[in-house]
Order: sequence, then structure tokens, then C-alpha cells
Amino acid sequence: MRSCINPRGPGVITYEQFIQNRYTYDWQPSRLLPVLLGQEPLRDHRCLWTYLSLPLENLSEQQAYSILEEVWLSWYQWWHPRFPNI
Repeated sequence: MRSCINPRGPGVITYEQFIQNRYTYDWQPSRLLPVLLGQEPLRDHRCLWTYLSLPLENLSEQQAYSILEEVWLSWYQWWHPRFPNI
């Protein structure tokens, strides 16, 4: 399982989703003033790419996926709010 945790918006799996996320969440009216004042860049290209894997020994694919999904949710919930300010 792999995914990108973004500083804004939901996690994504593909590069195309990452780019779409940037267009959606970097172009918010609330960011206009900080961008114009030079406090934030127009585009935020940061991403925490995460790759999780689990050996299938003694596990079915469904069991492994369930474990990875649970770990991913916990990982995401911890990291997403902790992206440092630009």
C-alpha cells in the first residue's frame, strides 16, 4: 500500500491525484493574502510518500489489507496535522 499525505486535502495514491490535489487545495481564497505577502508559496509541493507492506505468511490477502488499512489510517491521522508550516 502506498500513498501520499499532503499538507492540505486528503491523501492520494497516484501522482495525477497529487497534482489535482494541488490545484484544488492550493488555490483557496483564504491563502491569497499569505501568498501575496510572501508568507507562503503559491504552490505547496510537499508530500510524505508512505509505503506500507506486510508479509502474507499465515494471512490471507484480505486480512493483510485490513491490517494495512488500519495502520494507514492511524499513520495518516498522526502525520496530516503535523505538517510543519511553510
